[in-house]
Amino acid sequence: MAFELSQKTLSEMSKALTAASASGQALQPEDLEPQLVEELRRLQPLTALIPVTQANGRIHEIARRTAHGAAAFEGELVSNVAGAVQSSYDRPTVTLKIAHFWGAVSGPQQAASRRFIDSLQSEINGALEGMSNLIEFGTLWGDDADPYVFDGYDAQIRTNIHDQNGVVTLTLLDDIIDAATAFRGTNRDPAMFIVSKKMVSKVSGLQTLARKTVQTVEFEGGLRMDLYRGYPLYESDYVRPTATAPAGFTATPAAGGTIPDGTYNYRIASVRETGEQVAAASDAAVLAGGNNISALAWTADPDALLYKVFRTDAGGAAGTEYLYTTIAAKTRDSDGKITGNVATFNDSAPLTRPANAANEKPLDAGDECIFFTNVSTVDGRGASIVSLLDPLGVPTANLVSYIELARTRATMDFMLQSMLALQLPFEKLHGKARRVTLT
Repeated sequence: MAFELSQKTLSEMSKALTAASASGQALQPEDLEPQLVEELRRLQPLTALIPVTQANGRIHEIARRTAHGAAAFEGELVSNVAGAVQSSYDRPTVTLKIAHFWGAVSGPQQAASRRFIDSLQSEINGALEGMSNLIEFGTLWGDDADPYVFDGYDAQIRTNIHDQNGVVTLTLLDDIIDAATAFRGTNRDPAMFIVSKKMVSKVSGLQTLARKTVQTVEFEGGLRMDLYRGYPLYESDYVRPTATAPAGFTATPAAGGTIPDGTYNYRIASVRETGEQVAAASDAAVLAGGNNISALAWTADPDALLYKVFRTDAGGAAGTEYLYTTIAAKTRDSDGKITGNVATFNDSAPLTRPANAANEKPLDAGDECIFFTNVSTVDGRGASIVSLLDPLGVPTANLVSYIELARTRATMDFMLQSMLALQLPFEKLHGKARRVTLT
């Protein structure tokens, strides 16, 4: 959606551009950066709703709770009730990565005429829109299959997954909430649903039919959302597929691998900057004689940022595919520069079946996803964006910063950047539903 920079931002831009300097000094970050951050949050409310945790290094370590007994706190003796366990922890690390949109903004002259401000505004508009789109993609779909993309909710939520395979119901939302808030102290944590705009209308209609009051809540910036059971319904069309991709998918047996004999049905889905797409039609590879490979190929999707590969077990029929693995959709050189699009994958050795993979099935036409995420800052148990470092590893204060490219009289070029990672300390406090339809 097109937008106009606020008069305050234009004023600060003018101030920065016309600052007296014998050397033609570039834009002043103390004046302009807060305005860029304000504009980004107006474009991308998700960045304002999820708390930001300041990083102090390029590598960020978190204490992740992998088990949480409902009957015992950490340090307590385990209760004798069935299913009671003590908590256990691991200490994973996340690498803070650049959100791969660098927005170049340039100006050829020091003199700041109104025409120049319009031109610069257009460049900033495009840079911020592109960056906000990629931040939303990374928050929801980013996946470590590509070392230059950071993990998102979809990749990290592996336990509380619901395969709806049908129309949305309030019971489905209840099940997601109940599973994510079943632990002591979490039922009052701030959390939110992430759903499509049409799904918000559908859920609101269901509440009306149930004669429940549809409330609203107001966040900073005047963003208003519907609620369900007190949890906001954040609108994002990134959870609603817009196309079937990739095209031309085939699966062919080949020699040289270790996949056991059998018939395997495969599907593959592009994950674009607008989210996961409808998966390509199923194709089967019949492996026999040992030393087997399933050679998968498709028409390269230039818009894909990663691919999801779905596969059946040996002898599984079409329609029973589950998430098998994810792969990067781009090839890159050692500096991270994109060099091409991926269009093949050889399934040559058995992979570990992902946790709860049976509920992670490919999306068909009309299917959507629903996310439920805890954003509590209590003991760091909710999700947060970990940020921010400049290219030298120095922490910065703003969500978006810019790198000055030159300090000459004739130019004031700079590039917008953001470094961040999504932190999910306790994934059982989050949930998602797949294959949810409106009708």
